[in-house]
Amino acid sequence: MPDGQNLPSPRPQLLFNQPGVRRDGTKLQGENYLSAEWCRWYQDRPRKMLGRRELRRDLSGIVRGIDVQSYNGYSYVHCGQQGTLQRFLVNQRSGLTTGIIDRTPSGFQIDPDNNWQFGLIYDTATDANLLIAHAAPNIGNIDDDRTRPVYFSEARDPQPMLAISGSDVSGGICPMWPYLMRFGNDGEIAWNAPGDISNLTGTGSGSARPWGTKVLRGLPLRGQQGPATLFWHLDALTRGQFVGGTQLFNFDVITSSTALLSSQSVIEHAGLYYWATVSGWQMFNGTVRDIPNEFNAQFWLENLSWDYRQKVFVMKIPRWKEIWWCGPLFGATEPNWAVIYNFEKGFWYDTPLPNICGGWSAGMYEQIFHYPIIASPGINSETNGTSVWQQEFGLDEVSGSPASVKAIRSYFQTNEFNTAVPTQPGQLGNSQSMSLSLVEPDFNQKGDLQLYLITRANARANRRTAGPIVIPEIPKGNEQTTKLKNTGRLTSFLIMSNTAGGYYEGGDTTFHWQPGDARTEDGGSNATDVTPDPLVFDDEVPNPTVQHTEPVARVRLRPKIEVSG
Repeated sequence: MPDGQNLPSPRPQLLFNQPGVRRDGTKLQGENYLSAEWCRWYQDRPRKMLGRRELRRDLSGIVRGIDVQSYNGYSYVHCGQQGTLQRFLVNQRSGLTTGIIDRTPSGFQIDPDNNWQFGLIYDTATDANLLIAHAAPNIGNIDDDRTRPVYFSEARDPQPMLAISGSDVSGGICPMWPYLMRFGNDGEIAWNAPGDISNLTGTGSGSARPWGTKVLRGLPLRGQQGPATLFWHLDALTRGQFVGGTQLFNFDVITSSTALLSSQSVIEHAGLYYWATVSGWQMFNGTVRDIPNEFNAQFWLENLSWDYRQKVFVMKIPRWKEIWWCGPLFGATEPNWAVIYNFEKGFWYDTPLPNICGGWSAGMYEQIFHYPIIASPGINSETNGTSVWQQEFGLDEVSGSPASVKAIRSYFQTNEFNTAVPTQPGQLGNSQSMSLSLVEPDFNQKGDLQLYLITRANARANRRTAGPIVIPEIPKGNEQTTKLKNTGRLTSFLIMSNTAGGYYEGGDTTFHWQPGDARTEDGGSNATDVTPDPLVFDDEVPNPTVQHTEPVARVRLRPKIEVSG
């Protein structure tokens, strides 16, 4: 018969999954993406995250807390470290910075475990808006009981901050005007005389112990009769409500079944409170409830470096409806990975953090200077200092002295398309492979993209990769579509951007396929058609200290957890 007679026509199919990255479970279950790096989801489509530039690279130590306050076109950035408190200004229009000044209080106790909290409160006694700071030496142990003083000053004051006499606590501070709440050991919460943060014994001051375990964090809450505060203990959440009269405050226990992962893992957005626990995530919206996460909860908990749990910190990027929990995974001692919650739509994904600067150590989003400010723990050889970065800026990394542009690698990997697993209950599968002939790219893109195909014959078979196949930014001739000659029974697509100025926004890309043969096994270890795999898509993760532009060393993980990199 003539060639091609009675052969089925190629079938177009969307190269599209449900948003988010599902690390937990097997690769065949679920309809989300398998892995991603520096990629987020918007309109349910993958999109490369934005870039970063280095603001300062000469801080004197690893930053464990950042505060940003804005005045007259400048953002005042305070960075708390092991032995110093440093400040510099950022021009909100240009992003240029001033020199660093030292605001370390006199007699400050240097400790590698110092962990900072900041707050802002108006003080009627001095008629000034005061920046409040506290450094507790609890990086090594979340329940450390050593106490340290609370410090204060006007945020724009260039002089060292001052200690509040008699204010020593082990937990931290929370402004709840006209009271400054300070807390720590044995569940104690104390407050000053109203309007005067330095008056700790006068009329209106006091203390309470609403729960018996150490208080780690406090955040202001909208009260019913006046100011209120939520307090996170080691194993409980309590609430303090101003009621006036001789009682002043009423305290109640909201839940005694929450265990905070770290004192820096709590964040508020739009009146809702989110935090990481030792077994997952919870939120408070009037009542406490668990945040569902079948995407990467076990991936996070099983690979977290638990000895360094107090280095986990949280930040938000409201533009993208994201909350980031950054922590040390896979044996790292500094946060090198982030799990990200889209609080608007309820899905999760994750990404390795930039490894050129050793990950991240602290971060804050301040709405006036509408970029996240991030600190990194890596020491650079030119200044022997650490760096602070402006995130969500441009498309590349701008760093170094003199500043140079570096590409940021970003990719997403789809789930495994196949005809063997029914998409709906009651449907019958088809044992045939998929013979791929064409991809019709639909991207808003800058720079060329690379396409990899990862195939296997069954869930236990060897993986084979093909690529990279270039998807050019500007097609020429017959490059408007991407031609393929590949067959796979289980096939995953990986799209990567790794060029300076590179960017993509995914749309409705389609691939064309037709039924192939019905083989359900490959050639095993004797297979000869295994394509060399430059990214090693296996149960491995890239060494977070190695730059991604070259093949990288790898660390073996537990079975069934896959991190491509």
